[in-house]
Amino acid sequence: MKISFLVRWLPPKIDGVGDYTWNLACALRDYDIDARVFTSEEQQGSKDLPPHQCIGGGGLLKNEWIFPVIKQWEAQAIVKVLKSVTGQAPDWLCFQFVPQLYGRWCIAWQVPDILAALKKEFRCNIAVAFHEFISNWGIGPKDVFLASATRLQTKRMLSETDLAITTCVRYKDTLQHLSSHPLSVVTIPVGSNIEPVFIAPEELVMLRRQIFPDGARVFGLFSRLCPARNFSFAVKALQRARQQGLDAWLYLIGRVESSNPKLFKELMQLADKLKVKSRIVASGELSSKDMSIHLRLVDVFIFPQVDGISTRNTALMAAMAHGLPVVSFKPQNGNFDNFYIPCGILVDRGDEEGFIQAAVECLKNSDNLLKAAFVNSDYYYKNFSWPIIAKEYIKALKA
Repeated sequence: MKISFLVRWLPPKIDGVGDYTWNLACALRDYDIDARVFTSEEQQGSKDLPPHQCIGGGGLLKNEWIFPVIKQWEAQAIVKVLKSVTGQAPDWLCFQFVPQLYGRWCIAWQVPDILAALKKEFRCNIAVAFHEFISNWGIGPKDVFLASATRLQTKRMLSETDLAITTCVRYKDTLQHLSSHPLSVVTIPVGSNIEPVFIAPEELVMLRRQIFPDGARVFGLFSRLCPARNFSFAVKALQRARQQGLDAWLYLIGRVESSNPKLFKELMQLADKLKVKSRIVASGELSSKDMSIHLRLVDVFIFPQVDGISTRNTALMAAMAHGLPVVSFKPQNGNFDNFYIPCGILVDRGDEEGFIQAAVECLKNSDNLLKAAFVNSDYYYKNFSWPIIAKEYIKALKA
């Protein structure tokens, strides 16, 4: 089977959809699927794309299946460049879609035209992975316009799609409702965008002592900063833990500050007001390897995202892959994804006080929880690792 993915960015560019596409393509190639990735031309000079080795030490030239050749994300430009690649006759073209990657204010009118042109030119099946696709309704004119426009945009995309892929049941239901014709919509969860790497225990102890004092208990947060992720709850949990006598710290891992400087400033102002600013450490931007190492410095991973746990959260999957106990909210609209956290605490959505109490209790018991949290890692690898996700893709494409 030949599959060609189209995605705006790939690593080392920091982008969750790019990470997803890279990891998925690697896993598919391990199953002898001819997976290729077409991405933006401006990445052509990047020498930092992560290497990939086939199972059994196969003889792939480094990234020979990556094509950073797309100058413009317009229909005719993409058709032209794909035709120029010798031997490119895919069974499936799979477009990785998040609206903000392809248009300002999430308006990407050209994407349905791209799908139609690809289908006409290559006479192949079209799959779209809808990672996100619609804006929420609001009370302002702009909110109403964007909500209406993104729904119309999605309907146009679905009309050119043979298979829709999404990452949670809630999104599946929405897509089926928006489609004007019978359409196969499958739910395939995301995996971790940070694969665990080995570090010797003594090296990890040394690194932790460089950042935190002996006896410290560390909350961890890892994701981009935005209002829906409720980082303020983590700061309040830190304050409560300090009030209860814990040597508590909050570790913000990765590009938290640079992802939203305005919100980060507000977060630090809150921390200063609550007298815990000195207890917050931000790692700054890290490589994937270092992200994995620094996640292991955390005692309890807190995930206060407003809509709770979901099979579409790569940061949550990364925490589970690394065997961390998790505190979060229960999933939105019931647990239709049959997804749970084996080691950790889930509280009712919107219950800020309940979240803070649960986070502090987990931190108090972190020594015991960390010993038990291997079940999170085991659950992840049996259900959400990239080989498992690749198998689900193959099954969906062959159905």
